[in-house]
Amino acid sequence: MVASVLKARITLRLQLAPVCLLWLSVPYCAHADVLISGVDSKTRNNILAYLQLDDETCDAPEWRVQRLFSDAETEIREALEVVGFYNVEIEKKLEAGDTCWQASFAITPGQPVVLRTVSIEINTSGTQDTELESAARECALHSGNGTVNLT
Repeated sequence: MVASVLKARITLRLQLAPVCLLWLSVPYCAHADVLISGVDSKTRNNILAYLQLDDETCDAPEWRVQRLFSDAETEIREALEVVGFYNVEIEKKLEAGDTCWQASFAITPGQPVVLRTVSIEINTSGTQDTELESAARECALHSGNGTVNLT
């Protein structure tokens, strides 16, 4: 029994060896730097979630980097509008280095939109739904609120 277990382990290792060698032969593709300044870390993370350029590697074709860089301003604006910033100024720069490219975005978010009035109406056709009413009371939307909490 012990011999058959040892034989199975050796066979498994011999089968995995080519897979490991293949994995080690795959070239490492470094990600380029996308620098974002002017916003807090949570807002920065939200922007990076929208930004397709952040997914590109150093060896990405120049035409694709240029296209994604040109789309970046729209994506950054969308990411900031979600959290209440509509008057955004963005300075952007794309630089080609010796081994990789780098994109930088200096953001001035401006003042967030503030909710003047929040009115939530619940129509339950005459029946009382305490869970739904409780959820409406605990809703994060309140008069005077500015940006949406990203936590």
